[in-house]
Amino acid sequence: MYYERKQDKRKYKHVVDNNLKYKGRAIYGATDDLKRVVKVNKRLSKTKPTHKRRYPEVLDTETHELQHEKHPNMTEKDVYKKTRKLVRRMTKKQRQKVYSKFHAH
Repeated sequence: MYYERKQDKRKYKHVVDNNLKYKGRAIYGATDDLKRVVKVNKRLSKTKPTHKRRYPEVLDTETHELQHEKHPNMTEKDVYKKTRKLVRRMTKKQRQKVYSKFHAH
């Protein structure tokens, strides 16, 4: 049986982890709802982009992970679609706001 989790009001911590891995493979980003942490591998996003678009892969990865944070029950496919739409329509100011959430500590 599926039970809806109560929405946790604690804020997420945003972290750059250039050694981020899952099952031994490097990954672009991860969101841990239990620990309230969003991690992004900026180095991988810069060196091995998964697509060639008009916007940087890092922006795409960061926006994607922020969507997981904002909508924890959304499917991966829906997060991809929403991310693509959001990134295409972002102003320079909105992009800077996303970039500012993730900085190396």
